Amino acid sequence: MIELLFQRDNNRWCSFQSKGHSGYKNSGEDIVCAAISAIVQTALLGIKAFDKEISSYVIEDGFLEWNLTTKT
Repeated sequence: MIELLFQRDNNRWCSFQSKGHSGYKNSGEDIVCAAISAIVQTALLGIKAFDKEISSYVIEDGFLEWNLTTKT
C-alpha cells in the first residue's frame, strides 16, 4: 500500500512524505508505483523551482520525503 502524508504548520505546508509500494505487479513491472513516483518527484521539482527554501529531501526505493525550512 502507498501512503501519502502531508503536514501543515501555521497554515503553511511544511512536509510531504510518500512511502510504500502498490503491490499491483512485481518490482520493475508495477505501473501504479511508477505513476505515483513520477507524480511525487515532479511535484518536488515544481516546488523546488518556485520555493528555494526546501531544506531537505530524501528519495529512496518506495520512499520520498521533503521538508520546508520555517521562516523566522
